[in-house]
Amino acid sequence: MVGAMPVNLIPKFCNGTMDSHNGTEDSEIQVHIGSRVKCNDDFGTVKYIGEVHGYKGIWYGVEWDDPARGKHDGSVDDVQYFKASKPGAGSFIRPNKISPLKTCAEAIRKYYGDREVSHKHSYTNKTNFLNIFLNFIWIQLSQYDEVTRKIVDVNITNFDRLLEVCVHDQNISKAGEVASLCPNVRSLDVSRNLFCNWREVIQLSAQLPDLRELDVNKNRMAIDMPEETLAQLSINFANLEKLNISVCDYEWADILALSHLWPKLNEMIAAYNRIKTIIPPTVTLRTLTVLKLDGNPLASWYEVMNLGTMKNLKVLSLNDCQITEIRFNDNPDDKVDLFEKLEVLFLNRNRINDVSIVIGTFLIGVAM
Repeated sequence: MVGAMPVNLIPKFCNGTMDSHNGTEDSEIQVHIGSRVKCNDDFGTVKYIGEVHGYKGIWYGVEWDDPARGKHDGSVDDVQYFKASKPGAGSFIRPNKISPLKTCAEAIRKYYGDREVSHKHSYTNKTNFLNIFLNFIWIQLSQYDEVTRKIVDVNITNFDRLLEVCVHDQNISKAGEVASLCPNVRSLDVSRNLFCNWREVIQLSAQLPDLRELDVNKNRMAIDMPEETLAQLSINFANLEKLNISVCDYEWADILALSHLWPKLNEMIAAYNRIKTIIPPTVTLRTLTVLKLDGNPLASWYEVMNLGTMKNLKVLSLNDCQITEIRFNDNPDDKVDLFEKLEVLFLNRNRINDVSIVIGTFLIGVAM
């Protein structure tokens, strides 16, 4: 992409001394320390690759997102191979037990290509039926099979017509070559996949210059670049307006660091992360009008007040955040210069006993 920062300047995170290969028919993707993997319906992060004393062959030491899936903390027979961050969240599995990894390009070709092929089979079956039913006609209808095949082949290669792409839960860990496949995509859903850091997501966006909406929820991606580098890479998200970054196991500080990537963001969904405290954004998120933080353990309204300096914020969603009260200051008659443009506030399923206090607080406490 002209003007984009070369993605080879992005520091790598997933690197280990022992690599194991997990290939697909189109590419060979390495699994290494830090890689995200999936076994059945369980997601985890590879913490160790190598031999385990007393057991033959190579093993992956995995820390599972759900600790209930694990068996130990990374040790076997008093030997510590890795250290799980949560008690009992670790276990060892064989390399052939994990789901095959894919590139985003592979997933797009397979999913959208298969849809076209299914249309072809449906049409072909109908043609065969007509050929039998009308066998007294001299013209062989089977000739239409060839016509259909050509039409379908053209459709399969016309990925450049795709504007919205959803490859949710497809075991994607790499970007692949999407620029030559579907360069006109405006909305991309790669949620619940296996990206281990932001490098591959940046590579994806760098190949999609008109990307407006991005959904990366349920990906646990490490942040391994300084804010200065992230700011330089923001050119790869120059047109991004809406982002779903929910269920990524982030704190607010993580999101603030990443926000240097998104200079024109209008809407951000960061629900069900680990946000407990909030630092006022001063340099980034200036264009944000909609912010959804549902399901984060904020509890204290004083943390929420740190969002009040966002000059363009119009919609704030704080459902299921364990908030018990709303208070701007000790004197309810004093107005505060916060939430200047806020129009909509969602507070469903919190612990506020008196809703009238909420209404009164906003009528009196906020400068409008």
